[in-house]
Amino acid sequence: MHRVLLFLLFTGFFCFPVILPAEITDDLKFSFAFSERIRQESWDNINSLNQNINDGYSYLRFKSLFKVQLNFKKIEFAVQLANESRIYFNPKRNFKFHEIFIDQFYLNWQEILPNLSFKLGRFDLRWGEGFLFADGTPLDGSRSYYFNGMISTYKFNSKTKLNLFLFYQTHEEEILPLLLDRDQLLEEQKTISFGLYNENKFRRLSLETYLFHKAMLKDQDLDGYLQSDLTNLGARAIYPFSSCLTLTAEGTLQFGKFHELKAFAWGGYFYFTCQSKKRLPFPQTLTAGLIFLSGDNQQTPDRYEGWDPVFSRWPKWSDSFIYVLAKETGNAYWTNLFSPYLQLTFNLNQSSRLELLYYKLLAMTEGIPSNYCSGSGTNRGDLFCARYFYTFNAHLKGHLIYEFFNPRNFYRPDAANCNWLRFEMTFSF
Repeated sequence: MHRVLLFLLFTGFFCFPVILPAEITDDLKFSFAFSERIRQESWDNINSLNQNINDGYSYLRFKSLFKVQLNFKKIEFAVQLANESRIYFNPKRNFKFHEIFIDQFYLNWQEILPNLSFKLGRFDLRWGEGFLFADGTPLDGSRSYYFNGMISTYKFNSKTKLNLFLFYQTHEEEILPLLLDRDQLLEEQKTISFGLYNENKFRRLSLETYLFHKAMLKDQDLDGYLQSDLTNLGARAIYPFSSCLTLTAEGTLQFGKFHELKAFAWGGYFYFTCQSKKRLPFPQTLTAGLIFLSGDNQQTPDRYEGWDPVFSRWPKWSDSFIYVLAKETGNAYWTNLFSPYLQLTFNLNQSSRLELLYYKLLAMTEGIPSNYCSGSGTNRGDLFCARYFYTFNAHLKGHLIYEFFNPRNFYRPDAANCNWLRFEMTFSF
């Protein structure tokens, strides 16, 4: 049945312009796009921090996207199919082509009423720099990021707009059809979220404020199900002191319920960015900042203070450390973190750049004692990252990333160092 629906969907999409009157098709624009991303990723002890067991991984990831789009005056309609399949070298696995799914399916109507726009369906979204809104499907990694729902945007003027939104995310795909269903998990449970996101531009200050609610819905069919009910109130600001120095900061308060406990958490970050006109070997950009995400205090069993990353379970600060976090709280579940960091960016030429980063990773509270966490320290360790990006032309780009993590007393005494490596190429047209 799902195959029939996909066939009818794309047949109708391509045939639709043919059956329309000529006076309409003159304003109708049809386009398509394709991209292929190839990633090779390898690491050693990240899953266990134990060098005495063979838990290293090495694999290739092939992500394919095919998008078709219709534009009619101020109306945009788009459908994008996607697939990500993997070839595992270690541990060795038999290759199985993964499911083909609908990654985007939306209607975007600009000026449906004066100053009012409306977007409905399935689409990617990132507000700010992804501190709260970046990935609506965290359990499938970078395979998809989409949100199901609607956004209504009202522009008061050229410098102020207000977004009202409603999102509904599912545990597995249950909204749109699939080909080769592989029971891919998307979220731990169904969630519904709604609220507002306001964007303002003053003389020099850019300010974004938001208030929204996210509820994780009960699902008795899932083992270990939980329910959370959290309201988020926060703001993000960017202020350039000069053409060389800029401050970016964001902070959020969370309150509500986690299980049957009262919840109150807080999180945020700030960093200074300094642009330099010096040439190599000096860096052209220097960034120094601090990340702070509250952790649950084990001394207050009647309250829950752990930060909930909401829709930001993605490798915002590190591509490797998200796997360390997975053993503590879940896939890319950023929480219980206090980290000053430093980043140097070298613009090697017009086509390439090099980024060097250091994070001093600390915890707000001690972890729960386990065969992973010591339960007696707050020093997570030291994380070093090197990232090289190269753009060959308008259609081909790639990067190479290496990360090294040296765990400290937050983890068990014999925790081993970790290495993580990725090579990626992306072709698009």
